[in-house]
Amino acid sequence: MGRLAGISIAQQARETWKARVAAEREAKREGRGPQKRERAPHTQPPESRRLVALLWNIARWPDGYVVNAEDSPPLTPDLRLLIRRGYVVLERRTAYSVWAAVREVRQRESVLRLTAAGRAHLAGTVVSEAERAYIRSALVSGTLR
Repeated sequence: MGRLAGISIAQQARETWKARVAAEREAKREGRGPQKRERAPHTQPPESRRLVALLWNIARWPDGYVVNAEDSPPLTPDLRLLIRRGYVVLERRTAYSVWAAVREVRQRESVLRLTAAGRAHLAGTVVSEAERAYIRSALVSGTLR
């Protein structure tokens, strides 16, 4: 039996691979390539400044800051300390979606919300750009304490 007319699957795969590599090289040349993953910070601020920077980060999310979910940080010791001090409250809510209803799966979210005491504590302090950068890089690199 002979081969059917047209490009074979192996040739198609080779051509798409070459096109993908050429597109990635072009993007790298133009400076729009994939973003480098941020490194873990080398030093960390003192505990009091780190907690204030965490409060600043939580305050940026008006609907609450989701933890223990996919692509979000775990409930770290510093976050637990904020909960114990009363600056943040941990709410657990059930998130329903169409697919969850079909699979009969209940998904729970853990959300951190700023309390009035947390807002008052944050209002009296200034978070420096270095502390903000530390929190952002620690969240991205997964090294948040």
